[in-house]
Amino acid sequence: MKADQFIKEVMNRASLPSRQQAIEATHATLSVLGERLFGGERKDLAAQLPPELQIYLLETQVSRSFGLEEFFERISEEEGTGVEEASAHARAVIDQRRGGNEFTREKGGQPSGWWERSKVLTAHRAGIHCPEVAEM
Repeated sequence: MKADQFIKEVMNRASLPSRQQAIEATHATLSVLGERLFGGERKDLAAQLPPELQIYLLETQVSRSFGLEEFFERISEEEGTGVEEASAHARAVIDQRRGGNEFTREKGGQPSGWWERSKVLTAHRAGIHCPEVAEM
């Protein structure tokens, strides 16, 4: 998928009134996500993005651990929007498809379900017992 199409899809999925707002939502989401990824995860995910959007994910070289709630709060700050709005924008960005495939994939080409798994892993890292972690 080309960057223009990616942005158009974000605009449509998030019901944003302008292309510029879709770019800002994409930038905020990918830059905050880039801060949250560790090791080679950032580069692996960037490789699945259109080249023009990879820079957003790779802007930072510092990784930090934070939960899903802080993830949305940080996007909200970056965008200058409310947390609910930022959450909807982030979902629109993360739910993007590339060539008909899920945006993120596991080794072996199987869909990763990153969004659902991130909620479980965030809870687990916060010390909340999650039996689902053993299944991953």
